[in-house]
Amino acid sequence: MLIRQHVYRVIAGFNNTEHSTEHSYDLEQLVPYAELTTQRLEYEADQVVIDLDRTDFGYNVGEIEVVSSCSDDLQSGVENVQRVAALLDVQTVDRPRSKLMTYVSIHNKALRDKIYSLFKF
Repeated sequence: MLIRQHVYRVIAGFNNTEHSTEHSYDLEQLVPYAELTTQRLEYEADQVVIDLDRTDFGYNVGEIEVVSSCSDDLQSGVENVQRVAALLDVQTVDRPRSKLMTYVSIHNKALRDKIYSLFKF
């Protein structure tokens, strides 16, 4: 089932519940504010997992994880992530921008500003 069809079904079901007196949604006015496609590449070697996401609008983001069964290995895990990032020549950040917010920032600045004002990013 397409995601859009699923959303319509969920909202149609919500409209037919006790909550519908508080909020009712006109399905004819429901339109997506973002449509994006992500291609994911996954790699794994020596307890290191690398996920790379490439979007159809030019934003790329990746994640490097070290798999460990022991919390005592945290410092060596961090060092392994940094080592792999250096080998790949990629910049590391603690909180990368989400694909959705990056898309909205490029394609719908008014919505981005409204989201930022509501959630105080």
